[in-house]
Amino acid sequence: MQAELAALCAAGEKSERITDPHDKTETHTIVGVDELDFEPDALSWISPLGKALLASQLGDRITLEDGRTVKIVKIE
Repeated sequence: MQAELAALCAAGEKSERITDPHDKTETHTIVGVDELDFEPDALSWISPLGKALLASQLGDRITLEDGRTVKIVKIE
């Protein structure tokens, strides 16, 4: 996983779309901490949600900090 994180950081970003149980879709772009101000939906790769998204695969369900469980529906 560390090699994957390093590769993603070197590549610049990873974008993931998550859907909550009410079929609302959120899109997040995972970036380095120095790039947070440049993307409106940016998450740091070292944030809890960023780490959870990086460790997930298409179709996985993850639990967010607010207790919602969401499904990964697209990874770009």
